[in-house]
Amino acid sequence: MAFRSWIEHQPWQGNELDKDIIVPGNKVYGPGTCVFVSREVNQILTHKRRNNGGLPPGVSWHEERRKFRAQCTSKGKVHSLGRYSTVTDAYTAYLVFKTEIVRQHANDYTQQLGVIVGMQRHLILLEAELEALCLL
Repeated sequence: MAFRSWIEHQPWQGNELDKDIIVPGNKVYGPGTCVFVSREVNQILTHKRRNNGGLPPGVSWHEERRKFRAQCTSKGKVHSLGRYSTVTDAYTAYLVFKTEIVRQHANDYTQQLGVIVGMQRHLILLEAELEALCLL
């Protein structure tokens, strides 16, 4: 009941409820961990593995060309980031693009301090993952 009451006092109309922008990886829905944001903001922070044969996010196998394809969605548009010989190269291209998108949104977003801080946390995680990949 307390969570429902909290929701009713939030800017929920036309927005999406997100549980892991403020605390990356969070699985608990509650007033301290959830926030309503636009669909665009919610989607740019999506960074999860889909059922694509164990490949990392943003990477798929292009059978016809026998290469790994990197792509990322931003502002409702799928951006093709190229085709690569290795999974690592394709995932690196995805992470570079995704990091830039999150950085731009974090710099431009002015509505809720918790969301800004959350986007910066996501950015740090993406940059750390990219750095670790580059060290391989």
